[in-house]
Amino acid sequence: ADPKVSAGVLQYTVVLRNNSAKAARVHVKSEALKGKLLVSETVTIPARGMKKIQKAVAWPDARLWDTDDPYLYTLKTIVRQGAKVLDTHRDTFGFREFTINGHGTYLNGRKIHLFNQSGHTSPDSDWMTLKQKVEYLRIFKEKVHVNHMRLHAKPQHKEWVIAADRVGMLVTTETGLWTTGFHSFDWAGSERACTQNVRNHFMEALVRRDRNNPSVILWSLSNEMSPITPFDLENPKMAAMTRAFRKILAET
Repeated sequence: ADPKVSAGVLQYTVVLRNNSAKAARVHVKSEALKGKLLVSETVTIPARGMKKIQKAVAWPDARLWDTDDPYLYTLKTIVRQGAKVLDTHRDTFGFREFTINGHGTYLNGRKIHLFNQSGHTSPDSDWMTLKQKVEYLRIFKEKVHVNHMRLHAKPQHKEWVIAADRVGMLVTTETGLWTTGFHSFDWAGSERACTQNVRNHFMEALVRRDRNNPSVILWSLSNEMSPITPFDLENPKMAAMTRAFRKILAET
């Protein structure tokens, strides 16, 4: 679910996969509960293939997700073959748009200043239930007046993002790859291998995992990036890293 608040449109995508040896004709119904019908059509999915359905749904009166009103829509998608239900998928999303213009950050077209808490979560806090994580973030928001949290060091447990969705806390999620001294390249062995390594990690652990979560406004492509000193700029790995990151950003 990719909301465009300024345009009053929801760009919505459903991807269906058929792992059988025969083509399958199915009916797909996807709706935002307490919202509207997004998809209702019959399609054929090729054998061992995929079918992508993309819709631009006009939605000028959607209730917006904001830090002061973190309203979440529930998505429900049902795949049927005749009267038989083959699959049901539930998810949530918030109708919100975050943009950066120069040094200004904007949430749903309103300029917002990010008051940040940056730190590690740890086994001492990861054991908490989702309800406890919600209350943990709520204290930062209401008592410390923080509205943005960087989940540092690595992709943290998914429940932190879900909790942030419910509280109205903006989030930056951090990659597990760090490049001080170009270590990511040293581990991978080549520019091509490093590009693929970073791409796979970045896409799966951050982008694909959290793309429906309105709290997530930034995905960190690299932690503790070089250059640390001016001498790093002379290292040929700098140009290679730049090429790798540009390829990954373009695909993202």
